[in-house]
Amino acid sequence: MKKLFVIMVVLLLVSAMMIITAGAARAAEEAVVENGSGGFYTWEMLATYAGCLAATILMTQFIKPVWPTGIKTQFLSYIIALALLILANLAMESLTVETAGISVLNAVVIACAANGSYDNIMEAVKPDPDADTGGDPDIDEGGG
Repeated sequence: MKKLFVIMVVLLLVSAMMIITAGAARAAEEAVVENGSGGFYTWEMLATYAGCLAATILMTQFIKPVWPTGIKTQFLSYIIALALLILANLAMESLTVETAGISVLNAVVIACAANGSYDNIMEAVKPDPDADTGGDPDIDEGGG
C-alpha cells in the first residue's frame, strides 16, 4: 500500500512539474522567437515564477556541494532566488525600489517552493527502510 501511495505521489509531482514546465516552455518559445536566445534562459523568463523556480532549483543543487555545512541550504535557495529576481529586473531595466521590495517577498515564495519540490521528490523516490522485500503478502504465491 505504501508503494502505491509513493507511486501516486510521484505521478502527481511529475504531472505538476509537466504543467509548470509546459507554461515555461511556451514562454521560452515566445522568447526564442522574439530575441533568438536559442532556448536558453532569458531575463524575461527568469523574472517569471516558473523560470525563477527552475533556475533556483538547478543552481541550488549545483552550489550545494561547496556550500558551508553549518549554513542551511534553504538560505542558499533564498539568496539565489533573490539574486535572480533582482538581476532580472535590473537587466530588463525595471528595477525600482518597489520591484526590489517585492522581490524580497517573492524570493521567499520561490525558495520555499524550490526546497519543498526537491524535498518531496527525494522523499518520494527514497526506498522505505521498513519495507518487506520478501514479496507482497497480499499475493498468494501458490504455497498451498
